[in-house]
Amino acid sequence: MTIPDGYTYVGQDAFIYNVKLSSIKFADTITYISEYAFGHCNIANLTLPKRLERIGDTGFFDSNIQGTLILPENLASLGERAFKGNRLTDVIFKGNKIECISEQAFEDNNLKTVNIPDSINMIEEAAFNGNDGEAEYAYFVVLKTPDGENTNNLPDKENYFINPSADKRVSKIELNYKKWDNRDFKFEGTAVTGFSGTGLLKVKVNKKVVIPGFNNNNEPITEISDSAFRNVDFEGQSLNKLDIEAVTLPKSLKTIGDFAFQ
Repeated sequence: MTIPDGYTYVGQDAFIYNVKLSSIKFADTITYISEYAFGHCNIANLTLPKRLERIGDTGFFDSNIQGTLILPENLASLGERAFKGNRLTDVIFKGNKIECISEQAFEDNNLKTVNIPDSINMIEEAAFNGNDGEAEYAYFVVLKTPDGENTNNLPDKENYFINPSADKRVSKIELNYKKWDNRDFKFEGTAVTGFSGTGLLKVKVNKKVVIPGFNNNNEPITEISDSAFRNVDFEGQSLNKLDIEAVTLPKSLKTIGDFAFQ
């Protein structure tokens, strides 16, 4: 889709749920993209208009945007959940006008390290929840400010560190990512109830899961429990980011519970 010159904003819900919309060429005259304008589309690669000043709440929510997102120089306002539920690996702030990263703005992406401008003086709740994070910092997202100076005294939160010091580093966990074994799963009797801690780390790399045939007592696995590998964490209102691509099931299996692989 091409939006021609002369248009200055995209209205609320304008293209929501257009799941076949995969490419947008914006007019340079666009300065405002309103609430839910491109929610639930399928925009793999997004280039925002150069004069853009505002993105409304959920503007690009759950739209399969991948790779690097460049926020243009004039952007001053980024709404809640603006880019929640995409596949962003990096965010580049070209300007220095944004003062607040709103609630859940980048939740449920694949971000590890993000350089933020010194104009940002507030980061709201869950802005970076559900991202990959840096392994050496316990999978917290690392936010870096210019020259490492935290002039606005932004605090560390439960999901990110600001300019982390060496003492925040953790020991590297050695895992054989090619092989699945019992240590990667949790059991209740002969039921598999989900991933263990090592399993959650392993599935970040190996998306082809092999369910073991026996529990730790060498009893055949007969069940996969309700919600065992569900991709949604309703309690945390976030995605589990499992993104399983293939599953090998044991021959002894008799029951697969509700929502087990939703």
